[in-house]
Amino acid sequence: MFDKYELLAERGQFCECGCGLYGHDAHHALIPNLKRFSKYVNDPRNIIIVNHAEHISRKFDCHEWRVKFYKRQVLRYGQESMDEWLNSLPPKMKHRITFL
Repeated sequence: MFDKYELLAERGQFCECGCGLYGHDAHHALIPNLKRFSKYVNDPRNIIIVNHAEHISRKFDCHEWRVKFYKRQVLRYGQESMDEWLNSLPPKMKHRITFL
């Protein structure tokens, strides 16, 4: 599980898309928030801090941004950690891995 305020303290206060705006929201960057799979999607490796206006406009809900955010998370957590998280996903979620 993640705590948005811990992530903000750890990563800084700015949107992780690089726009230079303040980041307010925790965005499920790689796999959308699915309540029944919250154990997997609420992992910090799936969370990016983004600007609220860009978040609610759904700017980041596309393949291009998932690829960018995946690369950012690999730099942050390492390929081994990201592979571990992806391999932990239940089979019903594997079809959501479209960013590799």
